Amino acid sequence: VPHPNLYNLIPKSKEPQEPIGRRCD
Repeated sequence: VPHPNLYNLIPKSKEPQEPIGRRCD
């Protein structure tokens, strides 16, 4: 799994992985 920072860079518009995005938050 890529670093959470990578998900942070991805715009909220593209959040196919909601669980991962929420974990980052």
